[in-house]
Amino acid sequence: MGWLTGLVGWFGGVSQRTARASAGRVAAVASASLAVATPSAVLAQAAGAAQHPADGLSPDEKLPIDDRLVTGELDNGLSYIVRSHSNPPGKVGVWLHIKSGSMNESDEQRGLAHFLEHMAFNGSENFKPFEVVDLFQSLGMTFGQDQNAFTSFDQTAYQLYLPDADRETLEKGFTFFADVAERLTLAPEEIENERGVILEERRTRLGPEERVQNQWLKRFAPGSLVGERLPIGVEETIKSVDRDDFVEYYEGYYVPENMTVLVVGDLEPKLAIEEIEKAFGELENREADEPNDPNVKPYTEQRSIVAHDPELTSAQSSLLVVDGPDSAVTDVASLRRELTTRLALTAFNRRIMNKVSEGTVSFQGGGAFAQNLFNAMRIAQASVSGQPADWPKMLEEITVEVRRASLHGFGERETSEAQTDLLSSLEQTAEREATYPARVILGAMAGRVQSGDAIISPADSLEYARKIVPTITKAEVNERFTELFDLDRATFLVTLPTTDSVPEESKVLELGAAAASTRPEPELESEVADALMDEEPEAGEITELAQHASSGVWSAWLDNGVRVHHRYMDERENDVTVQITMAGGELLETPDTRGLSQAAVRAWDRAATRTLTSSQIRGYMAGVKASVSGGAGDDALTMGINASPDDLETGFQLAHVLLTEPLIEPVGFEQWRTQQVQALEAQETNPIAMLGVTLADAIYPEGDPRGRPLTIEQVKALKLQNAQEWLDRQVRGAPMEVSIVGDIDRDRAFALAAKYLGSLSDRDRVSGETYERQRQVPQPGEDDIRVEKTVETRTPQAMVVSGFFAADASDLRDSRLMNMASRALTTRLIKAIREEARLVYSIRANFTPGESYPGYGLLLSGAPTDPAKTDELASAIGQVFQTFAEEGPSEEEIETVKKQLAKQIEEAMEQPGFWAGQLGQLDYRDRELDNLMGAIEAYNAFSAADVKETFSKYHDDRAKFTVIVKPAEPSESESEAAGG
Repeated sequence: MGWLTGLVGWFGGVSQRTARASAGRVAAVASASLAVATPSAVLAQAAGAAQHPADGLSPDEKLPIDDRLVTGELDNGLSYIVRSHSNPPGKVGVWLHIKSGSMNESDEQRGLAHFLEHMAFNGSENFKPFEVVDLFQSLGMTFGQDQNAFTSFDQTAYQLYLPDADRETLEKGFTFFADVAERLTLAPEEIENERGVILEERRTRLGPEERVQNQWLKRFAPGSLVGERLPIGVEETIKSVDRDDFVEYYEGYYVPENMTVLVVGDLEPKLAIEEIEKAFGELENREADEPNDPNVKPYTEQRSIVAHDPELTSAQSSLLVVDGPDSAVTDVASLRRELTTRLALTAFNRRIMNKVSEGTVSFQGGGAFAQNLFNAMRIAQASVSGQPADWPKMLEEITVEVRRASLHGFGERETSEAQTDLLSSLEQTAEREATYPARVILGAMAGRVQSGDAIISPADSLEYARKIVPTITKAEVNERFTELFDLDRATFLVTLPTTDSVPEESKVLELGAAAASTRPEPELESEVADALMDEEPEAGEITELAQHASSGVWSAWLDNGVRVHHRYMDERENDVTVQITMAGGELLETPDTRGLSQAAVRAWDRAATRTLTSSQIRGYMAGVKASVSGGAGDDALTMGINASPDDLETGFQLAHVLLTEPLIEPVGFEQWRTQQVQALEAQETNPIAMLGVTLADAIYPEGDPRGRPLTIEQVKALKLQNAQEWLDRQVRGAPMEVSIVGDIDRDRAFALAAKYLGSLSDRDRVSGETYERQRQVPQPGEDDIRVEKTVETRTPQAMVVSGFFAADASDLRDSRLMNMASRALTTRLIKAIREEARLVYSIRANFTPGESYPGYGLLLSGAPTDPAKTDELASAIGQVFQTFAEEGPSEEEIETVKKQLAKQIEEAMEQPGFWAGQLGQLDYRDRELDNLMGAIEAYNAFSAADVKETFSKYHDDRAKFTVIVKPAEPSESESEAAGG
């Protein structure tokens, strides 16, 4: 089922041109509005001004700029930032960042900034329409992965991740960027052609969440442009904007003074600067148009908003406070303010997580954050989610918790844990940042350019924090929280399904105001664990040890049957990744036990044991640079550890207790069941999500639950006792394979494995024959499959997928050739179906070899589309496949594919996570390291004829399938939904 889950995410969220932008465009608002804050969202950006000098520091002291950066400005006003960085080695990433987005559009231009971003690929002085994509793909780059762009409210960015750092390659990248900056042709016929793609992109975003967002977004900042300038735009203007509209915006905001070229890669800065001066130096020095005033006003009184949609299945209750934006973080005072904000939010969110874990609140999850949005406002939000019927209680609870924190602040231990967590996080960043991938560094750099924050090095940031954080008092943290969440000016926001009981906004305001005026008692701090285990386990013995010379991988057997692999890597400094694979999982489930594996790993996701609660473990792990997570797949349960070398042993200790005495907490189990049911109910009105269900039902044998998503009935039937017993059996005896990869030497890696994994109970050795009998699922028939399913939905969106059964992972040669075919097909599909037919926004071919269940390898393609065009799309995909089977790829196509694969493999093999995944199932998947090390050479040995022969074999001889999911009846209400 894992491949189907990924398939749904792929169809719904991956694009060629603006993959990250699709979420990012609205993410700034979504994350700062209705979406429930997660721990990763907690550490938000800066807030209010601080007046407290830190020991030995002046509040006015300017923060130092990272001395690894080379910065400058051309005579025309264009800025550049260059950093020499060797991860990935021999390659370079470049961005063109423009300080303008949808907020600068007029009413008649809504969506134009994003539309213009698309037009950058549709013709310029040096490139014909879409020619730039072909150029960079011919160098080994992948469209959507190495060539990308995004548009937000206040910025637009173009991104290239070049295959080498040679002058010639850099020149090509900067030529494209310079064309984007000033030399786009904006041909009327290309504008007209691209409209369909933009409208299809907009279609992929439709759904109940989008409709609800549109309802509250227009009202949460009254009188402002925020709710009127979503980057995706509105259908009316997408259909009507013409070349004059583009030229007006383009000439007004695409000017050098709004632009920064960012370069991070394995090159000398001098080379990059020479090419920047050559490519951009002749741009006209024009004055930018005055940016639009977002007209966001700070809240002055309590308000309420209710938003609802019949297809929502859960409710969220929130309170928001909007103020003017905080100043950029450029000096000690503003840095102190940011650190104080992070402490306050961390303390509050840890408190909320504990209450959820302990079941003392009605909501199932939530938290708070505060951040600047597009330099126009600061928003502070506390939000929780749960059952629709519980919205009044949830609103009361989260408001009371904010009130409690405002009145009484945080306890000494809460503050101390927050400080420890904060400093630990900064230490980990400082330790690892020097070997972060260039993509990560470029993203962070662009964020600082847009916000105006000083681009301070992680090492300097840590040094300042070590001086400042210990001097931030509990009172100061409490004061900051109260400033952020001024309940006298809060807007109370409730989103829920449309029913007869949707509340009046006056009732929501009354409930929120009453909760905001309560005087709750101070929080009582809970008991803290002082150790994860009572005594250290007795280490097992290493019985066999061998090295694979070319890969540097050491492999051992422990005397209890556990298989362990180690690979030292310093490409990511101070970073160790461990994967523990336990064979079995969903593979062993029956109709009566379906879902037990997913339920069982709740004990790992919300770590708890028979002697320690999840809250106690969370408190113990505060400040520890190690995390443990778990998951369930088609044929394995997996546990992961990510840690710094210094804290890796603590991570192993936690893994050990979760493998010897794990406990699924009753509260967590019930919360998970409720959330699963809500998600499955929402799926029933979502054509994209229903595609996975419908495809699985179409291709897997009737009566076998494996390979299929969970159903509502199966989730409701699950019992806690059964899940706990299932987990206990798995940890006691499942064959186990472990990878330890990263900045840790062999002796220490195997010593930790022997101590904390060698002390586990005995088990059978893992191999490619493990559970071989259980994998035998009846093979697909020879008849082609076509299924059309309708769903009751207001969303005018359909899903189409077409494909055929293909190779198994055990046939490595055929799998590689089908992988090559899928890449060549992706380029053809984009040109034929996206660029020419305009049927979709994003499309690609995907090959997944049969592995968990032999015989079920798949090559397929699909995308969301207009419900009226499903047959046309299915036919178009089939025709592209048929032509490829008959004619095969050209040698030129295959050469491009080889370069793409070489770049992808080279970059992957520099990452510990890749190796941890490969080694964590090396024996279980019957893989050979020689094949892994020789992958590029093997791909390069194939010809176009090899690809054609293999593709045709499966295309012509195996059953084909087409699955279509679309709305039951297009209606006026659906048309209204499409228009937002």
